[in-house]
Amino acid sequence: MATEKTDEIVPSSKSKRIKLILNVIWIFILLYAIKILLEQFEFGDLNFGSFNPTFLILGILASAIASLFSVVILKNFFTTGLGEHSWHKAFVLTFLPAIGKYFPGFGISVLGFVVQAQSLANIRKRDSLYYQLYFQLINIISSSILLIICSLFISGMVETDELKKIYSVSLVILLVSFCASAYIYFELNRRKITLSFSLSKDIALISLQKFFKAVALCFFIAAWLAPWSAMIEIITAFIAAMQAGVLAIFAPAGIGVTEGVYILLLSNIFGISLAFKIAIIARILQTSLDLLLAAVALCLNIRISRLSKTFKSC
Repeated sequence: MATEKTDEIVPSSKSKRIKLILNVIWIFILLYAIKILLEQFEFGDLNFGSFNPTFLILGILASAIASLFSVVILKNFFTTGLGEHSWHKAFVLTFLPAIGKYFPGFGISVLGFVVQAQSLANIRKRDSLYYQLYFQLINIISSSILLIICSLFISGMVETDELKKIYSVSLVILLVSFCASAYIYFELNRRKITLSFSLSKDIALISLQKFFKAVALCFFIAAWLAPWSAMIEIITAFIAAMQAGVLAIFAPAGIGVTEGVYILLLSNIFGISLAFKIAIIARILQTSLDLLLAAVALCLNIRISRLSKTFKSC
């Protein structure tokens, strides 16, 4: 690990204020955009009353199982640093601080991770921040790889305006992703962080996670609609939307950005109304999953705290 001071990568008070202001501005812009959207288009078929519970449960379970790949990556990164109950601690650190991304402000989930890692496993602030950089790096690289595959697959299909739009947007997000990954990689190198852990293995795990989550979204959508005829388009839209949400640091949890990408990519295929519905369904799935996993992580955290107190009293 590096010997530089951690303060260099801790956001300053000024940057925190700027990020908070950007978040608030974005929320107002988003609300205004929704108002215009509702005025311009008819959404008469946005009926969420009847659904298939089987596909609903399958979608949530499949997405939750795929999310566990992140736990494996975190545990492998810190190896023996987590101590006893390492899998439980890895689960808590993966999902409990992540809920902070829904709140406006600079890196609440990242800073929450640092504090949680320090209190739960006595992990140094520097190592926690380096893990966050590393995890973002493999996320961006995996999204880029999947977007390349999906774009090549789509480009080999019958050329239509809808597919051309998906192909073009995917390439734009791909280019931005490569720039972001290059920045993070050089930042790690500048701080002399050796990526001695299995980078290729972690990228493969995250890529599988994203693919399975995209398929899980198709199952979740199937609770209301029949998405199977446009499955590859939905998978591509999912990967592009999630990556755009991560890159949009001005939007808490990527709210508005991810939905915008769904609508942009799927409106010509399903129509603006159904594309809007798919975007809402995708947000419901992601938020429900985040809350579910955070609740489980909170319970595990309480259990670990009780076990630690019991051990110290013995």
